[in-house]
Amino acid sequence: MQAHSEWLYKVPWGMYKAVTYVKERYGSPNIILSENGMDDPVNLTFPKSLHDSNRVNFYRSYLKELKRAINDGADITGYFAWSILDNFE
Repeated sequence: MQAHSEWLYKVPWGMYKAVTYVKERYGSPNIILSENGMDDPVNLTFPKSLHDSNRVNFYRSYLKELKRAINDGADITGYFAWSILDNFE
C-alpha cells in the first residue's frame, strides 16, 4: 500500500522479514530499531489529527510483525517510533 509520499510504501511484513534476516544472517544480535513511522498529508484538521486511525493502524500492523519476529527468536531490546520532532534533530 502506498504511503502519502509517492515514493514510500507501507509494508508491515517487511518488518518481520528484515528483523528475521538480521537474526539469521548475523547470529541473533541484539537489535534496537531506531526509527519507524509514516508520513501523512500536512493539511489534517485538528479533529482528524486527534483520531488518526491511519497512524494507529500503521503502528499496530508493524508492531504485530515485530512481535512475530520476537516470538520467532529475534532479540529486540528497543523500538522508537518516528515523530515530527525527529526532523528537528
